[in-house]
Amino acid sequence: MKKQLMRRKKEIIPKKRLTSEMVIEKLDSIITRLDTIEKDLRELKGILHPESKEEKKHAPEFFMEK
Repeated sequence: MKKQLMRRKKEIIPKKRLTSEMVIEKLDSIITRLDTIEKDLRELKGILHPESKEEKKHAPEFFMEK
């Protein structure tokens, strides 16, 4: 009985085969998201640890408090 149910489930849900194009698209989207996160972190680092007087001037005060 269980074997019959397992066979039916496999027939209902066919497996997708990954193509190289699909893998490349997924990797590209992951890299794009990582680049965005890196950019955001660099902006936060600039706010938290401003290097120039100009950056310090524009940084919000609550970020400057230690």
